[in-house]
Amino acid sequence: MNACFSLELNAKYIKSVKDKEALVMESSRHHLAQVGILKNPELEYKVGVLEDVMQVRQGIVLVGDTYCGKSTAIEALKSQINANLLPQFKEFYEARCEEKIKTDEKPNKSKDSEVGLKMFRSYLNEVNKSVESNGLVDVRKINPKTFTVEEFYGSYVREQWKEGVFGNIFRKFSKKLTFIDSESITRYLQEIDRMMHKWIVLDGPIDPVWFESMNSVLDDSQMLTLTNGSRINNVPNVKLLFETSDLINLSAPAVSRLAIINFPQSSS
Repeated sequence: MNACFSLELNAKYIKSVKDKEALVMESSRHHLAQVGILKNPELEYKVGVLEDVMQVRQGIVLVGDTYCGKSTAIEALKSQINANLLPQFKEFYEARCEEKIKTDEKPNKSKDSEVGLKMFRSYLNEVNKSVESNGLVDVRKINPKTFTVEEFYGSYVREQWKEGVFGNIFRKFSKKLTFIDSESITRYLQEIDRMMHKWIVLDGPIDPVWFESMNSVLDDSQMLTLTNGSRINNVPNVKLLFETSDLINLSAPAVSRLAIINFPQSSS
């Protein structure tokens, strides 16, 4: 390859990366201002990093002392995603309400297709109501330290299974919807999933006692196994965010499964 041409390509690539970084920083600055933080370049950068790592990891650890900006970064990114995607969702919702959706039905499955289509429209209306109330990012915050392992994941009580706090949220967030054999509806469900974000924030010290069961969620299998034998597969738009002050109790294999963002005290 011609050296001059190669240099030109590199220069264009570097410029595009810098332009993207500038846009991310500007967007972070704007949304940090909405949560009361003005002129904090370091925290603006952390918001951009958080957005980037969410594209490639299911689990992210935000490490730093109290009041260093961990929760603020999460709130700013939530605001940023809502601002970017809410117009897209509104357009998508209005188009689906007006569109006559093809069900790809077979002659002997017309009733099933009709029921499935009604279920999809009902689900779409529920999603729209949720978005109008809470936006496109559903954040559930838990302090694991306040629960026993049984209360956290679930356990048998008098021979009846009682779902734990985390287990219940994770099951609801990871639920996959299937209505009918329709390429159109499958594609629309995928589009909804792309726009909807579900974050479980675990705020507090990381204890190996409860974190051990997280390993299978964070590795390639992306599956939570409960003591009653049920297995819950994770989905791409469900993220686990850990807010903690240190990584002392994490093993090396556990650390390798996570993206780690450090928040020095000066970020606040």
